[in-house]
Amino acid sequence: MPQPPALLNQICYAIDAGLLAIDRDENIVLWNRWLERRSEYQELHIAGLPFAQAFPAMAGSRVHQAIQAALSQGLSSLVSQSLNRQPFPLFVETNRFDRNPMQQAISVIPLNCEAQRYCLVRIHDVTAAVNREQELQRIAKVLEQHSFQDGLTGIANRRAFDQQFLMEFRRALREEQPLTVVLIDVDHFKAYNDLYGHLAGDECLKRIAQKLRKTLLRPADMVARYGGEEFAALLPHTDRPGAESICRALCQAVLAEGIPHQASATAPHVSISLGSVTLTPTRQLAPDFLLNLADQALYRAKQAGRNQVCVISEAEALQACLAA
Repeated sequence: MPQPPALLNQICYAIDAGLLAIDRDENIVLWNRWLERRSEYQELHIAGLPFAQAFPAMAGSRVHQAIQAALSQGLSSLVSQSLNRQPFPLFVETNRFDRNPMQQAISVIPLNCEAQRYCLVRIHDVTAAVNREQELQRIAKVLEQHSFQDGLTGIANRRAFDQQFLMEFRRALREEQPLTVVLIDVDHFKAYNDLYGHLAGDECLKRIAQKLRKTLLRPADMVARYGGEEFAALLPHTDRPGAESICRALCQAVLAEGIPHQASATAPHVSISLGSVTLTPTRQLAPDFLLNLADQALYRAKQAGRNQVCVISEAEALQACLAA
């Protein structure tokens, strides 16, 4: 049974979505109350205008193309908010004085009425959903950043170091450039904890971490907390003399921080030992091999009396690689 026009008009104006009808000549024939309340257009003024004249910024847009496809070919379309870079000039009212652009999901549906082709454009306000998705993405990004950050010291953690190390190793392999890995250990840290307590120990690690980070001046250099009182550093594009110079600067910077350590058999203040290895990676060289060599160098530095740097030369490293 055909429905009375008055009833259909009431439905169009009561529905909680924007309804825009366009005839075969692309003239606007319907602009419902939902759209009136969320735009600067009243149906009285916009009805009868060509679509491209009413919305010149949307001429040739994906929405306009979808309207033309519906009128000429009878094709339905769904234009998502993410793909629709030129939506209708609609607004969300957050208060009386503040109107924000509306995020829109738009569907275009061909209609046939009395042997005439029309198309219906249906617009849904998805602003809240988009804002929620953006907030979730922001939270996820923050959580990801925290997952690569050491909770105590605020510098990169072991996970971040491992990921960055593999990336820098592959880059050095491609570019045939040297890569330096440094392992750092706080001297007599257990004795420090036993004497001053764990809270003081935590504060000590924080100060050392920040001093190490500030001493590494190049943006590509990285320092991370490797575990417990151990730190690790990556020095891309750094040869052995450069690595040795940086390591000595790190060693001196921590000692100059002047953190008292009466239980140390090495120095009156907290000191560090560093083991460094520099290699130009080859396809025969496993990434872990550099870490093992750096660990050996650190062991030598501690055996030699601590508060010093031990650097394994590239020749020695290559010899160890051939012997492995």
